[in-house]
Amino acid sequence: MRVLGIDTATAVGALGIIDGSHTIHEKSMLVRPGGAEKFPSLIQQALREIGWVPKNIDLIAVGQGPGSYTGVRVGMTIAKGMAYSLSVPLVSVSTLYVLAANAATRPGLICPMLESRREEVYAALYFRQETSVTEVLPPGAWLAKEFCASLREERKDTPILFLGEGAVAYQEMILNLLGAQAVFGEEEENLINGATLARLALAYWEETGEDDLYSCQPLYLKRTEAEVLWAKRRGGL
Repeated sequence: MRVLGIDTATAVGALGIIDGSHTIHEKSMLVRPGGAEKFPSLIQQALREIGWVPKNIDLIAVGQGPGSYTGVRVGMTIAKGMAYSLSVPLVSVSTLYVLAANAATRPGLICPMLESRREEVYAALYFRQETSVTEVLPPGAWLAKEFCASLREERKDTPILFLGEGAVAYQEMILNLLGAQAVFGEEEENLINGATLARLALAYWEETGEDDLYSCQPLYLKRTEAEVLWAKRRGGL
């Protein structure tokens, strides 16, 4: 199947196109602030470069976050619009899971980490064994320091591979808390890969045949600032 994968949840977005097991196109680009809206034209440009037209696409894959509220929402809107107009299925994949899949040759614990606000991070924990990636801790939003301290206590001396923009931003703090237990990804491993996203979605589609077009939602993990302010005004939290 020919799959288009897009993710606009982080500061650096991803666009990938695959044909079965072959990567046809893969590109990373800045999407924040305000860059996610450029994705329709970037998709058109990518298709022209490889000699395809939209109707050549059999499946749309989209990163569902967590990440930037606006970025996730824009990316999902684009993906849903394309899937609907082309009458092809849509599969959504956790952005953190896509990051974890970057570590294709690294067995053991993997912690993808994305920046949030106010010294918080979005993170999850996975275990990779050969080609299998298993979720150990589901995606959540935590204070970065508290999250890393909990990893030190609960995982003891087990090495953990940290990936993503959050791992880069908080590398010094992570090292101070976990020491030699912390291992960090290479530059490319810290970016969402659109072709990897497309492959994960294709594997899910071939296994389940489930179309997410009308059911997928952005993975926000916490309320937006506007929602928090609204709740406070109404006397709730």
